[in-house]
Amino acid sequence: MTSTTPTNIKNNETNNNNDNESKSKIKPYPYKIQSVEENITKELLGAFTGQKKKFLQISPKKWFLCSGFEGQVHEFYNFAVRPSDVFIITFPRSVLFAPYWEHIKEGWNRRHEENVLFLFYEDLKKNLRPSIKKLSSFLEQSYSEEEYDILEDYVNIENFRNNKAVNSDEDKDLGVMTEAATSFVRNGVVGGWKSYFTDQLNAEADRWIEENLDTCDLIFPS
Repeated sequence: MTSTTPTNIKNNETNNNNDNESKSKIKPYPYKIQSVEENITKELLGAFTGQKKKFLQISPKKWFLCSGFEGQVHEFYNFAVRPSDVFIITFPRSVLFAPYWEHIKEGWNRRHEENVLFLFYEDLKKNLRPSIKKLSSFLEQSYSEEEYDILEDYVNIENFRNNKAVNSDEDKDLGVMTEAATSFVRNGVVGGWKSYFTDQLNAEADRWIEENLDTCDLIFPS
């Protein structure tokens, strides 16, 4: 039989105390997390084939997120930000990240802050090199023209589509996304929605946009 020495006992006690202290510093997530109703979930799983389980609604504003958020929420909420950290946040035009307009307006109202940069996809498509340089300046980085050539080629939509790091192939291999899910990188065309919207849906979208931008001076480029 192996005996435990006093030194080992002391080390174990110290480790336990450190673990308890770390747990006591974890802040509980302040918002209620609830599953979307079963009938709505069934309908959404048919529409969003990349999601395999369920959807969540969070907080009084009913933010709409995928099921994986529930297992990671405490890590997100207690994440310790370092001074050197840089966050790049996009505002996807998708119900999965609702409420869409709350996200847009909050970001737009902060656009003049020194650590906020607004980039529109339309501008990236129209003027890719200037947009890359604008982002580089924002991140306080500088590159040679040759390096910009390499970067511009790297993010070219065709090359990007074949990049396994971003096209969700690994997620499918791991079972996170279903085989029926479409590629993460789509056509990369401005105005591609016109191929999917009917005249009625387009009119409804126009009204939806107009109502939500009534008190906001944001104008999307065309």
